[in-house]
Amino acid sequence: MGRTGSKCPWIPLWGSPLLIEVKLILLILVIGANVAHGATITVESRSKGQPSSVLVDGKLEPGDGDQFRLKTGSLSAAVISFRSDGGNVVAGIQIGEIIRAKGFTTSVSRDARCASACALAWLGGTKRLMSAESKIGFHAAYNIRDGRETGVGNALIGAYLNRIGLRYSAVVYITQAAPRSMTWLTAAEAKKHGIEVELVGSPQVANAPAPAPVVPSAVPAAGPGAAPEIPRLTYSPWTKFCMKGKDPSAKEVCFTGKDARNEALQPLGAAVFIEPQGEPKRILRVTVPGPVQMQHGARIIIDTEPPMTGTFVTCLTNGCLADYEATPDLIDKLKKGRMLTLQAIKLDGKVISVPLPLADRSGNSFQKAHEGPPTDPKAFEAQQKKLQEELQKRAQELGRKLESQAGDGGRN
Repeated sequence: MGRTGSKCPWIPLWGSPLLIEVKLILLILVIGANVAHGATITVESRSKGQPSSVLVDGKLEPGDGDQFRLKTGSLSAAVISFRSDGGNVVAGIQIGEIIRAKGFTTSVSRDARCASACALAWLGGTKRLMSAESKIGFHAAYNIRDGRETGVGNALIGAYLNRIGLRYSAVVYITQAAPRSMTWLTAAEAKKHGIEVELVGSPQVANAPAPAPVVPSAVPAAGPGAAPEIPRLTYSPWTKFCMKGKDPSAKEVCFTGKDARNEALQPLGAAVFIEPQGEPKRILRVTVPGPVQMQHGARIIIDTEPPMTGTFVTCLTNGCLADYEATPDLIDKLKKGRMLTLQAIKLDGKVISVPLPLADRSGNSFQKAHEGPPTDPKAFEAQQKKLQEELQKRAQELGRKLESQAGDGGRN
């Protein structure tokens, strides 16, 4: 996991969720065209009705998430085997999220070693295979420049582990070892921390494997009997930022965006209008909470307009991203509309629906933010810090309430 901090050490953990979203998008735009592939990913087809076999071998580099997506995109069932000492933590998380979204099984053979970022990818399996001799290791994320543990990297790991359903004790277990040390997983420790594994060659199963995802034929329409899930949300205002990457030749890119979070501050959806300076093509990038069934894409609905479907481009720890070409007609609808709704299909076949108001009673709107001057990121963070502290308090209160309810539920 040593490559974690080098890619985004400038993202403040306490900062505005929307600003973090914008910086992550800018990071994708800046490095996306020049990523390296480190691991060798080999796909072997099996006889009809049998899952394909995929081997991920070697050090993980920033481009390997996209490489894995391309090579496994057409597979409906697969067993992903790993042999790697790790590498870039974002690549490991991206591979793990793709595995989880597609319902793949993961495996580390008895003579193989899968450590650090590789182990994070292995955790993405809906069924995780290992033998008693498999070497699966975890440690805290660190910055490759100075070898120090990075809170940003560990936060990314924690968010990912939460998304794939692991409990807090598992997060602590996985990140407890120092950057130059390693915690090697055993079946007993896996069971203790709720990490579901199956021992190959042994009838012992640490826990029952997760059920296979339900794959519907199309995005079901919202309505009676198929109502999408709509969580309770807190919104950031529509805000415009303009910034450049660290490369001296980088062009300015402006973002007009809004995000939604639940009471526990977890990101549940976002929309960002992206305008690269001097480029005719503009993009509306939406983020929906993962994991999702990526093959069906995402949908956006503006008021009562017909839905528009977009293809997912990647998944990050804060959700899965889909792009739409921002045509003049789409921009006009965003400016005149009242509500933008984001939809996607979860692994269980249910539709998640995230409403984002395009205009609210306070006077904030997409149109005003987009047509107005950009906000100074530092000034915006200062304005939002107080709100973040209040939201953090609410999240802590909710956590204490849930812990209390869990404790009561365990009594006879």
